[in-house]
Amino acid sequence: TDPASNLSEVLGTELGSEPRPVAGTERLWALDIDPMAAAAAYRQRVVGPYRGILPDAVVAGIEEQLSGSCTVEIAAFDQFTGLLADPGDFDHIVFDTAPTGHTLRLLALPGAWTSYLDTTEGGVTCVGPLSGLTQQRARYREALTVLADPALATLVLVTRPDPG
Repeated sequence: TDPASNLSEVLGTELGSEPRPVAGTERLWALDIDPMAAAAAYRQRVVGPYRGILPDAVVAGIEEQLSGSCTVEIAAFDQFTGLLADPGDFDHIVFDTAPTGHTLRLLALPGAWTSYLDTTEGGVTCVGPLSGLTQQRARYREALTVLADPALATLVLVTRPDPG
């Protein structure tokens, strides 16, 4: 989720939004969450089912609600929680995140959104129509459970010395 990610360069493998094997390794796979691409896919997933069913003006209103930075953050987080909820064949998942402030905000999202979804009634928000968010609510709760369990999650802060 780092907007200035150089993970592809460090690993010597061109990364995309789906896990792919890292060149020169046997069991290491990597992906790069592109927040803008995640937001576009998220918008399509949320709005798509309503196209042709609801009036165009209503669909346009939902799209407008999904056009801000809030949607970009939640879409990237949605992809992040998807990896936690379904690790597939992976033994460990390592997230290389942006600098501290961005990472702390990312880690705060599950609690903030779970609480928001629990207390907000009806309507449309930057995460989509609230009536259809039951699955996300469960996934965000699961992400909170995983991130809060020291047997399942470890946070390691890595720094580089300032050359100055």
